[in-house]
Amino acid sequence: MMKFVIALLVATELFAQGSFPTKQIPTDYDVLTYDLQFDLVHALQTTRAQRGRRKVEPNVNITFKLLRPADHIALDASDLEIDAVTMDDGAVGFDTLTPNTLTIRFASTLDTGVVHKLTILYAILHDDRGFNALAPEDDTAKKLLEPQVFTFSEPEDARWWFPCHDTPSDKALFSVMVRTPKGFRSTSNGVRISDLVDSDTTHVERWRQTEPMPTYLVVMNASRYLVYEQVYRRTATDTVPIKSYQWAADFKNDSFDVVATFENVPRMFSTLERLFGRYPFSTYGHTAIAPVNFGGMEHSSMTSIARVWLKANAEIGVVHEIGHQWIGDLVTCATWADLWMNEGGASFVEALWMEELAGRNGYLGRLMQRRAQYMKKGLNEPPVYDQPMWALFNDATTYCKASWIYHMIRQMVGDTVFFNSMRTYFTENARKSLQTADMLAFWKRQVPNPLVPWDTYFDQWLVKQGHPVMSIAIVKNDHKNGRFDYTFVVNQTQTRDNVPEAFVFPLRVRIARGDSVREDRVLITQRTQSFMMYNTFDGDITVDPYQEVLCQKDTAVTTDVVETGANDGPRLTVIGSLPHARGTELQVVCMGMSTTSTLRLTDMSGALVGEATMSPDNTLATFNTSALAPGAYNLSVRSNASTISSTIVIAP
Repeated sequence: MMKFVIALLVATELFAQGSFPTKQIPTDYDVLTYDLQFDLVHALQTTRAQRGRRKVEPNVNITFKLLRPADHIALDASDLEIDAVTMDDGAVGFDTLTPNTLTIRFASTLDTGVVHKLTILYAILHDDRGFNALAPEDDTAKKLLEPQVFTFSEPEDARWWFPCHDTPSDKALFSVMVRTPKGFRSTSNGVRISDLVDSDTTHVERWRQTEPMPTYLVVMNASRYLVYEQVYRRTATDTVPIKSYQWAADFKNDSFDVVATFENVPRMFSTLERLFGRYPFSTYGHTAIAPVNFGGMEHSSMTSIARVWLKANAEIGVVHEIGHQWIGDLVTCATWADLWMNEGGASFVEALWMEELAGRNGYLGRLMQRRAQYMKKGLNEPPVYDQPMWALFNDATTYCKASWIYHMIRQMVGDTVFFNSMRTYFTENARKSLQTADMLAFWKRQVPNPLVPWDTYFDQWLVKQGHPVMSIAIVKNDHKNGRFDYTFVVNQTQTRDNVPEAFVFPLRVRIARGDSVREDRVLITQRTQSFMMYNTFDGDITVDPYQEVLCQKDTAVTTDVVETGANDGPRLTVIGSLPHARGTELQVVCMGMSTTSTLRLTDMSGALVGEATMSPDNTLATFNTSALAPGAYNLSVRSNASTISSTIVIAP
């Protein structure tokens, strides 16, 4: 759903293996099929005030099998009045004593594996949640052209319009029968298999979806729609019909333009099939609804869109919902804790579409828009995984940050491996519902030795909050022999509960002068980490030039160093700005060491106030400055027969 709105320094303790959290999946019973039957004639011909308490009186046939022996099952049902229940063509006891639950009691304990059929007659007691019925007179905003009925179920509103097993982990086959007045059309998932006149003024349409789906993806709409037809052609004989149901007034006028909105839909299919594999359904379509407070909803093979999308260039929204047909509909999140997989994936598809239209700049441009939305709160945003239900559709994390999780995997493993793996992911898991732990296990099998271990990657980006906030110091040494040395000190400064002290990520550094380009990628594993690059030319330095990491890069500080001795001796870098604030930790990096030596901190009289052992393997030293008086101090270290020193100032 879319709302409006190279040297590798390895810190092994960061790579501790662990199990990703999982949620309990319901294991009492498995629904196999739903057959929904709705008479919408009265609802479409009256206003809310005229409908009375029982808005619509549908029935549903459900087939199911028990997964463990039981003497009852509990279906989700909210604000529904149950009139009668039969099972296997015989009467059966039921009660609705528990709020939001229809409990059906068997005459005895039943065993597993046998398929049973329930028929439930009921009434819907509302027309403004899950099931929505509107006449033009009901719409005070004057956005409604015709009477309409539409349904909207994500995350758990299917139970408000039919009794069901309302969980994304239970996929079933659906068929929908809709009776409407003459001149009205219904839309639903899959294929319209019949349209029969049953009186002078009414007709009955039947729809069937041949691929299993969870309850939140079933849809039923009805209004006086016209159809805009397109075709996606793989070959001359292999096609996907695309039908968009809109109101007649929106077919091209000064404000709304169905044709322009959907112009590129066949190309979107071609692009996504190339990247993800074959489109998983036999048909596709859109149905306009209004007024609604969302943009689009990826009902399996029949997306609902807000009418306002027809008024502006909404291609980003259109391709988001088409992307969901793979990421969410073919492979579905098993619990709502895993919704990021759906919404982050579809948001990532937005960037892939912009890459199709405008190359790499278009791709990064869309991702940077998503980054900007996330960064409005940044470290204060909750974790991506397991959002509370009230915050499930948090744009900043569920959509924006989650899209970067896909993007950063792509950058880490490379395009060939990434897209080959994604095609394998959809093939292996077609029609399944997965938890995040299942995706983690997939990437472990697919890419056993990534730059960042998968357990670390999934934990820091999904379970934990935040992102790296980096202060980067760069010191350049220009040698007379034409060699240029660059010392980089990366200091992660993010601080907050549940935000990693040190993120682990590959960081690319680029040095460019004209057509000459040098790039290195270093694995950052520590809160403060230094590394060097050697080059034969000087140039402009860019850290993370291709936006491969969701991060903040504070203004880099280049620290001038006073050196004596040979150009190839040790080099000192003081992290941060000078003068140094008294009471804060003084961090010093010494590069170019060939032997172990002692770094000395002395006052200007030569009195020792601190020392640290430095070596090629231990390049970082820290000093507590709380007891130091404000003033000038000297740092010095001797190595390779050279002495290097630097004067620092401690400020009050």
